[in-house]
Amino acid sequence: MVNGLLIFVAWLVTAAANYFAFVPERAGSPLTIALILLAPTPLAIFAAVRAHRDGVLQEWLAPRMGDPTKGILLAALTYGMGTLVAQLLFAPNSDRGILLARLYLQLGDPGALRRATLASTMTLIAYALVYELVFRGLVTSLFSELIGSRRGYLAGILVALVALVPSMWSLRVGPMLNPVLVVLFGLSTIFSGLAQRFGGGRLFFIVLGHALFLWSAIRLFPFWATH
Repeated sequence: MVNGLLIFVAWLVTAAANYFAFVPERAGSPLTIALILLAPTPLAIFAAVRAHRDGVLQEWLAPRMGDPTKGILLAALTYGMGTLVAQLLFAPNSDRGILLARLYLQLGDPGALRRATLASTMTLIAYALVYELVFRGLVTSLFSELIGSRRGYLAGILVALVALVPSMWSLRVGPMLNPVLVVLFGLSTIFSGLAQRFGGGRLFFIVLGHALFLWSAIRLFPFWATH
């Protein structure tokens, strides 16, 4: 009962933050980043305290030999697949380019984000840490206690993906949900599968890979180079 309630709260908080962060009225506003980062932060703190109590926090976050390489490889593979799919489906010079623009421009002026190197990098690291603590740490472990580790892992992925649904509505172009988020669904699933393959329940290199992927997507993505 308690586990189910905590899972629901984690989903609700994250889904609500995703919805309100990406409404058109907040395009380019610092509130976009603040909402998706700060709203789930109390849950991440709870996840860390709970993991410390259970004696697994150090296992989650302590770095090991080879972690930087794994993180870079994870980010590079995910970024490469994302770039390819985006260029095929949402090229800037195509009619569908506006769909990708709607997602990216919600974050603000790309030039300003590139210039604020330290601030944007630290924000991305913090977001990756919060996200992984909440979903891969807390939610997955809660599910694992209820239905076993394998099914719990898959259920954790599902909850994380479903939490993106409200932002699909906020980012819609016309009456339809923005299909760019479908791509993110797929990339999230691939990211989760690669992370599970490389390190099981450990989080350090997964957080590193997640942060590097986000950094690459924001600062290097070819779409932004044309704007």
